[in-house]
Amino acid sequence: TLYFPALIWEISRKIKAPEDETEYVTYSKLFGYRRATRFVLILTIADILTNFVLVWHLSKLSVLALLINVIWMTWKFVQYMRDPHQFRLVEKVERYTYIQESIMLLTVAGYLAFAR
Repeated sequence: TLYFPALIWEISRKIKAPEDETEYVTYSKLFGYRRATRFVLILTIADILTNFVLVWHLSKLSVLALLINVIWMTWKFVQYMRDPHQFRLVEKVERYTYIQESIMLLTVAGYLAFAR
């Protein structure tokens, strides 16, 4: 779970719209922006599943918040695959990650402070 956010961010920062490519090697240049984005989507789903397992017994509300967050991010991946000119993918991934990690921290803090 700690490895996934960094991997997702690292790959997503190297995904660009075809017109934005430079001589710099990116995942979108190697595999195409759709395939690279689909791979990051799969990693995101794997990551969120591990988070569900970790917080399931701590807070169902946190599971719901994580679910809403991943639905939003999945929609952003789909939008990007349809039209990569709408936004920079890495900016949406960063927002998703901040929200996800905040939920995880608040879940643990809330459990330690109020459980039992």
